[in-house]
Amino acid sequence: MDDFLECKKKRTAQSRLKSRIKRNKSTAVRFNASDIHYGLAEPLDNIPTEEELNIKKQFFLDKLGKIDRYELERTTKDQSHSQEWYTERKKRLTASNFGDVCKMRTSTSCQKKVYSLLYRPNTMTKEMTYGVEMERLARNKYEKLYGVSVEACGLFADIEFPFLAASPDGLIDENCIIEIKCPYVARETTTILEAIENKLLQCCTVENNVVELKKNHKYYFQVIGQLRITNRTICHFVIFTPNWINVQKIEFDEIFWKTKMEEKLKTFYLDCLLPEIACPLYGKRLELTDIREPRYILNEKEKRKKKKPKDKKRN
Repeated sequence: MDDFLECKKKRTAQSRLKSRIKRNKSTAVRFNASDIHYGLAEPLDNIPTEEELNIKKQFFLDKLGKIDRYELERTTKDQSHSQEWYTERKKRLTASNFGDVCKMRTSTSCQKKVYSLLYRPNTMTKEMTYGVEMERLARNKYEKLYGVSVEACGLFADIEFPFLAASPDGLIDENCIIEIKCPYVARETTTILEAIENKLLQCCTVENNVVELKKNHKYYFQVIGQLRITNRTICHFVIFTPNWINVQKIEFDEIFWKTKMEEKLKTFYLDCLLPEIACPLYGKRLELTDIREPRYILNEKEKRKKKKPKDKKRN
């Protein structure tokens, strides 16, 4: 992680240098290529061998495995208001990203996703700001509705795979978590059915007059991941707007976890994310293409290149 932090410092310094240099209007901005005007076109050197990389990866995994899971959760209860929460999340793959990762094809490049997880600046959109502001109201409404008290919680690390983590919006008892969504686009709707009918709530569907979270939506992957990692069996999935509240009881699905999530998450972390955490390359030249691609993705890309389109039949 020290290498990753040093790389991040260098990246920040380079970005500041670049911002002070006036661009020629005719120069195209290339997100994944070097720009010789900024001195970033030097060759990528000092690349570790595969054996050296594997040693660094294992060293980092060993450190993660030694962290006290209970202490980690306790010291990160402030979540987004805690710097430690941000730092520890960067070392792991968290549940909010499980859906995106699990839906990636074997031929899909992982470079943009790795960049997004490790280097993209934390920005607050109006939708995110709205969600944060409304979450407290949603929690209060839920507590009054069910007569319970929601306990704040921090970052949980999986007991078997310490590189997987989750931060639910709260704990209800020893067996239940709560996850709250406050959709900005549905804020003015009068009922959840209206929101769904007008396609303002893409995460849900209506079956036999019952609102259900879609099992192919990223929120479902997030919830199943949270339940697995917190070792709980029930999630109260709360959707809240100023005009209505919907609470769905979602139970942990072991088969879904095993068949659709576990291996894909392990593979992505170990083959895509971990190499850049343990031995970062992006910060050397700020090139997206410097982020490593695992061999299986490169092989799939080659296969697709070799496939020739079928000749169209002439009339």
